[in-house]
Amino acid sequence: MWNESSWNCSTGARLTVRSFDSILQSYNQDGGQIKGRNREKESIRRLTTLLHPNSEIQKDLWGKPFIPNGPHINYSHSSSHVLWGEHADHAIGVDIENERPQLIKLQSKFCSTEELSYLDTCEPLSQLLLIWSAKESIYKAYGKKALDFRVDMRIAPFKASTKGTLEAVLNIEKEVPLSVHYKRMDTSVATWCVLH
Repeated sequence: MWNESSWNCSTGARLTVRSFDSILQSYNQDGGQIKGRNREKESIRRLTTLLHPNSEIQKDLWGKPFIPNGPHINYSHSSSHVLWGEHADHAIGVDIENERPQLIKLQSKFCSTEELSYLDTCEPLSQLLLIWSAKESIYKAYGKKALDFRVDMRIAPFKASTKGTLEAVLNIEKEVPLSVHYKRMDTSVATWCVLH
């Protein structure tokens, strides 16, 4: 389970992770009655209010969230937590994911041939979770068009750990090298990427 925390990163990003329960209970207005997608939306709305009072999230033409005259922001949620990322100067993408066996069945839809070649054949799920989440963060940081996860983003070979950095390439008009940072907690991972 994720600890409630905020941290600053060497990239200049600031990240915050909170559970839905703590965000919703801090208001004592709903008695825990908000369910499903409304629970997720309300948690993000309330977290925005906590972190940036008097601000409201808007969406650009591609659906990417932003706060007018505020920092670059991005957020993600798992079944129980919200991950919020922000950067004063650069686009940021964040993702929080729980391990799920479906990633093994879907690996050929989001992994390139090279990525599939370096997976641990005995226990690929940890690496697949990191690849999926890293690509989600890249996709959300770029935020301008549909990207093919197998072709437009590549993750260099790595060994999964509790925290670290994945080297990646975003292939749009040209190849853009990126670093995707991550932290694991039990069977979950949080990733973030800053586009310079």
